[in-house]
Amino acid sequence: MESGASLIPRRCFTLTYGSLGGHAGLGSGGYGSFRGYELKISGGGTWELAYTDTSRHSLATGNLNTSAVNWHTLQLKFSQGTVTASVDGAVVSTQSWIASTLPSGMGALLSGFSSVQFDNFSISKNPT
Repeated sequence: MESGASLIPRRCFTLTYGSLGGHAGLGSGGYGSFRGYELKISGGGTWELAYTDTSRHSLATGNLNTSAVNWHTLQLKFSQGTVTASVDGAVVSTQSWIASTLPSGMGALLSGFSSVQFDNFSISKNPT
């Protein structure tokens, strides 16, 4: 995934947690070693924007307006040195993109070992 791209699962709901990942890759530990940006919603009604390189770094957190068991729209946008996270159409955080640590990668859908549903996932290049 390159800079200037958006990842959007149009809808997501979960009882535990569901996440949208960007600039994602795997470390040497396989699937348990996710590296990249993550916009996570939890069943408790919170969201978090984080990135993981050799350890996890929380960049911003907040509360959802409704329970995570309802459908939510998540978006990560990478453009011009920033990563922008949106929940239900509202920008919840804009952070400087840590490109030196996470220069490129894939899109990802992440979850715990529980029922999570994603719908209408897309990756698109932003217009320049």
